[in-house]
Amino acid sequence: MPANALGEGIELPIRASHASGANAEERPQRFARRRTTLVDLGKKLEACSEPDAATATATKILAVYTLARVAGNVLAVGWEASYFAMFDGVLRPVMTGFAVHFLLRNNGRFSEKSLLHLWCRRAIFSLAFFVGDDGFLGLVVWAFQGSAFAMNSLCVLGTLLWEIGCNCMQMHMTNLKLSALDRGFTAKLCHVVGILGILSILFLSGKATIRNCLYGHAMLSVTDLAVVNLSLFCCCVILLTQCCSLCFVACRALLAAGGDKAIRSTAHLLLGSAVLVLLGPALSFWSFYTYLTRDILLSKWKVTSGSWLTFDLFLQICNTLALSGVVGPKQWNRPMDAFRQLADLSGFGFASKRIAFPGHINERATKCIVSFPGKYSELWDEAVSAVTSQAGKTGTDSWSLACVFLTDAASGLGQHAENLDTPGKCWCHSIYGQVPAETYLNVVEVDPDRIDSPDNRQMLAFKRSDAEAMGQLLVIKSDQSDISWQRELAEATHKAQQLCWAKDGRAPWGCQWFEEWKKNADFAAQLHQELHVFYFEGRTGQGKVPWDQLCDEAAKAKAREGGGLGASQTAEVAYLQRMGFSFIEHDIRDFQAFIAADE
Repeated sequence: MPANALGEGIELPIRASHASGANAEERPQRFARRRTTLVDLGKKLEACSEPDAATATATKILAVYTLARVAGNVLAVGWEASYFAMFDGVLRPVMTGFAVHFLLRNNGRFSEKSLLHLWCRRAIFSLAFFVGDDGFLGLVVWAFQGSAFAMNSLCVLGTLLWEIGCNCMQMHMTNLKLSALDRGFTAKLCHVVGILGILSILFLSGKATIRNCLYGHAMLSVTDLAVVNLSLFCCCVILLTQCCSLCFVACRALLAAGGDKAIRSTAHLLLGSAVLVLLGPALSFWSFYTYLTRDILLSKWKVTSGSWLTFDLFLQICNTLALSGVVGPKQWNRPMDAFRQLADLSGFGFASKRIAFPGHINERATKCIVSFPGKYSELWDEAVSAVTSQAGKTGTDSWSLACVFLTDAASGLGQHAENLDTPGKCWCHSIYGQVPAETYLNVVEVDPDRIDSPDNRQMLAFKRSDAEAMGQLLVIKSDQSDISWQRELAEATHKAQQLCWAKDGRAPWGCQWFEEWKKNADFAAQLHQELHVFYFEGRTGQGKVPWDQLCDEAAKAKAREGGGLGASQTAEVAYLQRMGFSFIEHDIRDFQAFIAADE
């Protein structure tokens, strides 16, 4: 797909600042809002660290809930129970309570815009449910005195559904990671199989409950056993598919990463997630099995069934918090972005190569387009296609195209060419002057709900490629929290200032494009071809700036008020006037008639 189809520039590859599509032919302007300073950021961090009234109230309710669970467990197991049973009765509520408390108080990393974070919160809240507690068992015993079967059925069924629900949330979070890794089909397959497995379990549970109510037993029939086997098969398919997919992507990334520590760290994180995909449900299955045969009146130092359940909860909490980026090292702060970059590196993303256009001068042509507004991307595609199709066809070399489009460092993007009129300096000093630091910062805003759509994935892949070629800092605003975004933007702004100073204020996109265009334009003039310049719709002849005023910001700003030329065109037309080349001016609406007249 041609890069200009994304609304990007042509001769001068300045990238748009938002995914919604800004005028890419216009030169980046200074930020309208006041730049975030470190002092401002510190105040915002301090303000955001203060809990609001709702959080304080929720914390108090959580404390009461946790203490009630602890008291219920202690009363249920009694003082004659094993030390492990007593320890589990206290540790499990406290552990899950601290996990919920951490989510309530951690405003820095948690984002309401991130689906992964939202499901992380739901999973942590579900893990803090009391259905697996000894206190719940004691409550059921008290409520169903004299009905041992009903008591056991309620406890077993409740714990089973609770374990299944928590593990299903973990599976869904893994599906979100697979989507970020551009394994959308795999994620959808696991989603469909998971729904089938859940429906089979719900069907079996409902049937067993009805039988228990009507007949006082829940014996499994042949059909019920088939449903059990179906649910187990679905579970195995999901777990193996997710684990293998994560391992495959991680291994490919490790092979392609070389010495990149960030990529290798993300790949190792992915491998850890793959291991937990299998380990978590396996431990949950074992803990539920031991729950069915539980006995709290064991030897004082013997591990009880509740110990396995506690360990299972601990593993799920660590898996949920760490692998969602809520806790852990800074590089794990936004795992979904890291996974998307990993997908591109592993060959699953949209890092497709765009085709550069160096211009095309037909020596037998009589006319040459020397300046074209890049924001009209469809017409530019038509121009490139038409001029290149003339090659090799006798009698059809009627016009040339001097404009160029650079897409990567190999084609000249981000490169500089020396201006022989000013030895030791490139063209940037003549056509741009001192560029502002903001030009070294590329801010892209993407809707969090559509960040994994094919169009946005491709756009972001191109943005990363452009930023790497031009030495820009790419900052993506999507699903991070407001405070994380402010911190990230402040750090990037500071680095952009340092980059601009280190590169002597030269344009990050370089001036090699101008050197290539100049050669084409000079060659067309030597061939005595008629030169043509196209302007924005309804603005023919407007927006021209003399060559010696190209570095004058006031002059350029005045010319752009209702002007008809893009940023690169301004330099091109100024050069044509400086060299004394005559040219014919056109409205862009006349372009198709222009090329049709020569067919």
